[in-house]
Amino acid sequence: MIPGRRWTRIANYKKMYFDLAARVADAIELLIEAQQNAENQYMEEDDMPAITLAPQPPETPDQTPAPEAHPTTDNDDNGGSAETS
Repeated sequence: MIPGRRWTRIANYKKMYFDLAARVADAIELLIEAQQNAENQYMEEDDMPAITLAPQPPETPDQTPAPEAHPTTDNDDNGGSAETS
């Protein structure tokens, strides 16, 4: 030790960073595995209701809603407007 000089302990930040990154990667892998297990359990349920997506049958004429009434316009020189000058 040099007289008059205080030695301090310097943390090894590179090692700390890599340890943290490795643990974060492990945690992410654990979460992904847990999600996949839950999805598999859900899909394997026997009492799960079946959902079938099929096209709807065409509407019959008696089910077709009546068209909305639209006011008629005169086809004159001012672009179909019913206004007069």
